[in-house]
Amino acid sequence: MSVSKIRRLATAARAAATGCAICSAALLSACGGGSDDPATDGGGTGTTPLTLSCNTAAYQAGSVALPTADQLAAYAGTFQVTEGHYDAAYNFVASGSGTLVIAPNGAVTYQGTAYTPSSACMDAAVGPYGQLLYLFVGQGHLEIATAPQAGLGQAWGSSPVDGTTILTNGTK
Repeated sequence: MSVSKIRRLATAARAAATGCAICSAALLSACGGGSDDPATDGGGTGTTPLTLSCNTAAYQAGSVALPTADQLAAYAGTFQVTEGHYDAAYNFVASGSGTLVIAPNGAVTYQGTAYTPSSACMDAAVGPYGQLLYLFVGQGHLEIATAPQAGLGQAWGSSPVDGTTILTNGTK
């Protein structure tokens, strides 16, 4: 994604914070967005607004909400993660590494494959891990924190590819 697209998105996100969700989507679209074509926009992680929803049924009532465009953009970044699994003694056994990209519009790219979240929820309140963003993508789920956590990094969860490979220690 080009610097000019990032600047347009930041301007749109600030303006969107004072408007409604429909206005936010129109504003993001009007600022030049980008395509979801990996050949033209950094691996399918464009700024074109996505229609996202939050499956609140999966959480305690009132604990999560659908993030606004401005809130969602705050979690954007490229994270280097460690792949692996936990053994019978709950020791993490690393098996590889991966690149996870969270776009300002909530699109996810993992290992070069683009995913649109089936659910995107954000903690309603700040907790011990900051304010978490929960994304259900592909066969897995991701949790992105507002600040790095000891032993977890800033991004963790299960791989969108198979849902069983554990991702941890995600750092920007």
